[in-house]
Amino acid sequence: MNRKDFDLAKAKSGHPLVTRDGRTPSEFHRFETMNSDRKNVAVIDGYGYSINDFGKRYDGEDDPRDLFLAPVEVTMWVNVGKSANGTYFITPTLYETEGEAGNNNYPPIHIATVPVTFTI
Repeated sequence: MNRKDFDLAKAKSGHPLVTRDGRTPSEFHRFETMNSDRKNVAVIDGYGYSINDFGKRYDGEDDPRDLFLAPVEVTMWVNVGKSANGTYFITPTLYETEGEAGNNNYPPIHIATVPVTFTI
């Protein structure tokens, strides 16, 4: 799995999370005023688990409920062209929308605007 280390700021902002054993928490909450070193709670399979600021269920040992940033699939758009000598090329710019890419094509060498999907 292409998971990344837990990042509290991203978790608080709603970035998708995944547990060490591949489950997806249905909720993540930070209780700023709670008097505890574990102000975070993740709901996993219907149960709430306290999590420290580093995504760990327990200090110093691994646990299946430790949290990581889940991979996110992103789709961007590129333009494909054909040069005068007949070779195909992809423009070096990635666009967030098909419309934005289409507005930045290079006629008459433009052939298509296509999606490119990757995981980050």
